[in-house]
Amino acid sequence: LGGVSDAEIEVLQRARGPMAKTALCTMWLQEFISREFLNGALGGVSPPIVSRLYQYTSDGMIGYNQARKVAYVPFPFPHSQLTTFFLIVVTCFMPILMLTFVPEVIVASILNTMAVSVFFGLWLVANELEDPFRNVPNDIPLNTFQAQFNEALICMFAGFHPEAWWDIDEEKKMLGETGENMVSQLGSFNLNLGGANRNKKKISTLENVAETAESNKLDLSGTISESGSL
Repeated sequence: LGGVSDAEIEVLQRARGPMAKTALCTMWLQEFISREFLNGALGGVSPPIVSRLYQYTSDGMIGYNQARKVAYVPFPFPHSQLTTFFLIVVTCFMPILMLTFVPEVIVASILNTMAVSVFFGLWLVANELEDPFRNVPNDIPLNTFQAQFNEALICMFAGFHPEAWWDIDEEKKMLGETGENMVSQLGSFNLNLGGANRNKKKISTLENVAETAESNKLDLSGTISESGSL
């Protein structure tokens, strides 16, 4: 949605590693949410509600890691080899067993075909489940899911509800006044903070003067005592 800029493509091409591109895009999304919240684009939405957006991105990364484990962690190699060997044995010896226990050749052939086909079907299903993200007709339609999700996002951000009771112009005006009030409050806070810092400097200066006077007083009393003794 919205395309990718040339700078983003360049950075993504430089990213190396199995999870680098996904982690980078997640970081960009969280950074975008933070900047929009700090700039007041979310209006008066409280921070606990905004934190749900970060949780949704975290849930997306958890789902990605789960799908990545399914795609990249292979099925145990000895088990797959034993299953293949068992299929070869069943294919070779199942007709003999059927002809031994079933006198009718036609019935034995039908039962043999059904039994061997079921075993091969289970084996093929296991192969499909081992890597379900290859985007073939029998696998999970990831491209279709992505297109449906994008369509839902476009419909969701198309605008307000047609029967919305609030006035959009008034909402914008209120948001602008809220932003101005926040700026003025921040300016007064900075002024108070500056005044507090100046008062703190004055207090420290007076303390230094008092300490200097006290030390001079002690030196003067010592000098007077010495002159009296002489």
